Amino acid sequence: MNRGVITIRKGESLRKAISLMEENDIKELPVVEDSKLVGMITLYDFLYLGKISGKVENFMFFPPTVGPKDSISKVLDLILMSGVEAIPVVDKKRRVVGIISEYDILKSFKESLKFRKLRARDVMRKSITPVKPKDRIGKALRLMQFHRID
Repeated sequence: MNRGVITIRKGESLRKAISLMEENDIKELPVVEDSKLVGMITLYDFLYLGKISGKVENFMFFPPTVGPKDSISKVLDLILMSGVEAIPVVDKKRRVVGIISEYDILKSFKESLKFRKLRARDVMRKSITPVKPKDRIGKALRLMQFHRID
């Protein structure tokens, strides 16, 4: 879990959100108001929308959250069900105390003996969603989102 969470206020501009993401090499940005989580915006939102003007509050969504004592299994379930790549960790007052991403989980599992025994065939996708060279980027993005492909 990353405890030094970069956040943005809901009244800020989308340009500022993009700048924060670029400067900090992150793809998810929790949105806070009065130190409490009120939403999240992701880099994929900008790609999907195809524009970068407006306020964060008009494009944010409310992500699933976990508490500091919740299990990694719960975090993984939420990531798989929701399609988001990072889950904010909040305290009982809904203040963001951390964020946990797919990358954080993969890093922690790397040392696991069970993980080391897995083979590519054990976790690979068996069906492929093709896109033709003449297809529009919007179609490709919709297919990627629908099939949860990064």
